[in-house]
Amino acid sequence: MQYNQKRTYWTHKEEVQLYKIPIDTDRCSLAAKKQSAKTRTKYENMSLRDQIASDKRRKSYYEKRCHYLTDLSIHNRLYTFITLTFKEPITDYKQAQHEWDLFLKRLKYHLKKPIKYVACHEFQKKRGEVYHFHALTDIGYIGVKELEKIWGQGFVFIRQIESFHESSIKQIIYLFKYISKDIMDEEKTGKRNSARKIYCSRNLKKPTIKKEFSTESFEEIVFANMEHIIETGSYEMRNHQNLKINDVDFVKISRKE
Repeated sequence: MQYNQKRTYWTHKEEVQLYKIPIDTDRCSLAAKKQSAKTRTKYENMSLRDQIASDKRRKSYYEKRCHYLTDLSIHNRLYTFITLTFKEPITDYKQAQHEWDLFLKRLKYHLKKPIKYVACHEFQKKRGEVYHFHALTDIGYIGVKELEKIWGQGFVFIRQIESFHESSIKQIIYLFKYISKDIMDEEKTGKRNSARKIYCSRNLKKPTIKKEFSTESFEEIVFANMEHIIETGSYEMRNHQNLKINDVDFVKISRKE
């Protein structure tokens, strides 16, 4: 199958990507299998040049991931922001993750329903790389004292984000700055933390994606949606060796929730 247009439908916007060279899904699948079959060199065993290139790819991946998670949060109406801190400093990742998992179980039991969330952890450098968590959820408002009782490990912070508009996007993006911050810190020290950085519930609703071969031009799409354009632009697709493999034009169009 080949396609040169990809449309992603979110509740709040539509994204259209136009590829100069059509994408062949069979060829891409074969290339991915060949790449995955290769033995990866561990980061600490790479040359300095390869480490720098790997750092750039990793940073680029997480930047794109953060933008996707921002849209995913809006798409699922995750408008409750919470922060969970440990009264007794915890520096061990497995222990911190265990407490996070227990918190989710207690929260679900308290609310008597499944919950949706996107979360990440952050190090409190001033306390010696102590873990704490930030999350966007769909739980609505819960009193601070009540939430602290459910958490049971220390202090909490909770805030409602207003329904979708420009300022709410900035508030949601604020959550994911901690991920980029951790990556930048790792680049400075030359050491990578293998701990998971992002936590997402499995029940999150994903956007609808449509791929097709179309004769519709970039200009025609922009003209047809002139009053609702959020952003237009272009970028280069590159492979794992940083070689250019395609050119992509994109259009972002606003949609009412």
